[in-house]
Amino acid sequence: MSDDASEDPKPRSWRWWVGAGVATAASAFALWMLLLNLALMTGFVPWVVSGEHRMSTVRIRYDSAWVVWPTRVHVEGFELDIDAYRYQLHLDIPEGKVDVALLDLVQRRFHARSIQGEGVSGVFRFKAPEGKVSAERLAAFGPIEGMPEPVRMEGQPDLPSQEKAWGVQLDRVDGQFVDLWINELHFVGTDANLRGGLRSKSGNFFEVNGAHLDGTADELHIGGEVIATDWTNALAVDVAGYDPFSLTGRAVLGQLTVDLDVQTKISSVVPAETFIPDSKSVALFDGAGELKLHVAVTDGVLGTPTAIEYRTDRVGAKVKGWHASAGAHVTLSVDSGTARAGADLAELRVRRAEGDSDGQPPIFAEKVEGFVATSNTDLAKGPFPLVDGRLRVPGLDVRDVAVFQGMSKSIEPRSGSATLSLVGNLVEADQLGFDVDGKLDNVVFAVKRSTVRTTVDFDLGARTSRDFSSGQVGEIDVHVGQLGVKSPNGHSNGAWVKVSGGSIRWDGKGVDASLRGSLDDLRPILSHVGDRKRLAELVPDLESTTPLDFDVGLEKRGEVLDISVDELARPLLSIRGFRRSRGSASRSAFMLTRARIGFTRGEDGDSDIDLAIGKDWLSKQTQWAKEL
Repeated sequence: MSDDASEDPKPRSWRWWVGAGVATAASAFALWMLLLNLALMTGFVPWVVSGEHRMSTVRIRYDSAWVVWPTRVHVEGFELDIDAYRYQLHLDIPEGKVDVALLDLVQRRFHARSIQGEGVSGVFRFKAPEGKVSAERLAAFGPIEGMPEPVRMEGQPDLPSQEKAWGVQLDRVDGQFVDLWINELHFVGTDANLRGGLRSKSGNFFEVNGAHLDGTADELHIGGEVIATDWTNALAVDVAGYDPFSLTGRAVLGQLTVDLDVQTKISSVVPAETFIPDSKSVALFDGAGELKLHVAVTDGVLGTPTAIEYRTDRVGAKVKGWHASAGAHVTLSVDSGTARAGADLAELRVRRAEGDSDGQPPIFAEKVEGFVATSNTDLAKGPFPLVDGRLRVPGLDVRDVAVFQGMSKSIEPRSGSATLSLVGNLVEADQLGFDVDGKLDNVVFAVKRSTVRTTVDFDLGARTSRDFSSGQVGEIDVHVGQLGVKSPNGHSNGAWVKVSGGSIRWDGKGVDASLRGSLDDLRPILSHVGDRKRLAELVPDLESTTPLDFDVGLEKRGEVLDISVDELARPLLSIRGFRRSRGSASRSAFMLTRARIGFTRGEDGDSDIDLAIGKDWLSKQTQWAKEL
């Protein structure tokens, strides 16, 4: 009997186990890489991310993509679109590398640890509330195919829940841009580098970390027109993370930290018309010059060394038929918590309607200087109180007052010239003070059926609101050197009026004025009174050339104009009266107090004279006139 015992198998060595582990890991790695490449090549990844049926605000597309190491994705023709609550972003990377945390896609987050690319094109569009940006301006914004207009609807939109919302996290972006849009600003011939990070979650959260955009551009376009050339900029931006629904309006600026330096040559300001809210009523022209700016903002607060300077030999605007042009030097600076904006104009020329721009302009000022300053430099908080301001016009020449024809329904200027000088200062936070002196030289104007020719020297002191909607002229010194009047009742000519005091007040309701002064002679006024002969018979002293003192008042409310004569007096003569006009109708009552004679005239044109009147006659007749 043979005893043939079987031998036990030899235990596997550690080398075998290492080899088996390596083989298994390699197979798993190969399988994982195969699955990743299949996911990329079949479009599974963009389908998962974009999924518009899931109300996603993120889309990615690419021509081809592959991985040779997990998460390190090589792409060609890569595009990223983000449609968030406050902005829209489009990136086009012809060739680059994207380090994507692919497993984060399961958590509805497109997380790129880094994006590197060359030849990048980008479009960034801020969303504005509906109706706040004109259709013409929106049409000039950089195009993003398949994206709705950059309009932010009022109120919170119907967003997906936080569990279903897609988020975007770009940890490190390093892109070399050859084409860039920011709203309607198109940087052409760009050589710029963008670095930084961004986080966003379906409109509910937004943050920018250490973004830097440094570069140059051959030209800057707006709406296809060149506005600037030789552009150089250095920009650093941080936006502190915030929920756009908890912060609204100006408060959002408090999250912003910016350092921007720009130098460029302005070719023409014409393309800037798109920024004007009612651009159809305003036309800009010229404006070639140098622009330098440095803006420093920390948590929404303008700080040092913020400084902006723009200088041009000629810039102009057309507004409602008026043409104005001038050389300009515009500045803005911040120092010790005060922001100061100034503008100096040289050779200001103003015209009415189209004309020869090389001829003598009807309105001309050698220079205009002005500035305002505010103590608030926090862009996120208002208001912005003015703490200082000044406007100085050493000499403004109106070579032909006929240029103002059509501006008033009741006064038609026809010929003559005017000069004035003006100094204005901020008196209080909401009031401006002005000192004005000047001269009307042989000015002719028509008032209804009368024609007036006058030469006047004047000096006025005024206070007004900042928007000039209300104010008061408190210091008045007017000397009429010549006054000729031709009316349906007669003709007069003489040098006979001086205003030495009074005030003029206006607001949204109307105008009130009181004037005190003297008349050298009453006869020029009497030349236009229909019953002059009868008046002369009753009061012979009216024809005297003895000077008179006067104190009169005027009140204008809508179409109602009241004129009150509180005193028109000289020795042996004293006149008081009241006149109300409403449209073309009028009632008036005047009395010679010492002679006790009264005169009335109704809206039908009939006149009456009352003799031996009492003290209460004028008050009764004034009440009668006010009933018109």
